[in-house]
Amino acid sequence: MQELCALQYNRAKKLLSERKGEMQRLVAKLMEKESVELDELNDILGPSDHENKAAFESYINDLKKKKLDQAEAAKAKADKDQGKDKAAAEKPKK
Repeated sequence: MQELCALQYNRAKKLLSERKGEMQRLVAKLMEKESVELDELNDILGPSDHENKAAFESYINDLKKKKLDQAEAAKAKADKDQGKDKAAAEKPKK
């Protein structure tokens, strides 16, 4: 067990050393925003090289579409609410 832990520790240490630049960019973004979303993380760390790359990219694209849809829905709601407020203000009082 000790050998396995040492092996994984060394593997993690090597990976962090090799990707120091990406880690520094991630730290800078986290200092700026305190949190990042998965698509931002993918942008910072670069394209994924894991086995299920196609599924991961599809997931990232779905996240981006969902975020865009939510923004559009929020804008439509704000526009609708603004129209109601304007109509209420123009309505004559009895």
